Amino acid sequence: MKLQTTYPSNNYPIYVEHGAIDHISTYIDQFDQSFILIDEHVNQYFADKFDDIYHMKNVHKVIIPAGEKTKTFEQYQEH
Repeated sequence: MKLQTTYPSNNYPIYVEHGAIDHISTYIDQFDQSFILIDEHVNQYFADKFDDIYHMKNVHKVIIPAGEKTKTFEQYQEH
């Protein structure tokens, strides 16, 4: 599923898809810059799949603590 932000400007897509991690580089290649916001447990579980992606020059990784309470924009701003 592709969602689109609806800000007054600088909108971007958000992809939510089962198995998207297997072809995430396809999405990343569409943009000049990308960031992946991921919690520490997911990062550990999928570390091998993300290794190649994190080395791409246009990708920035933000790892947040695990748990629903940390999945906020404020948490991202702290990093």
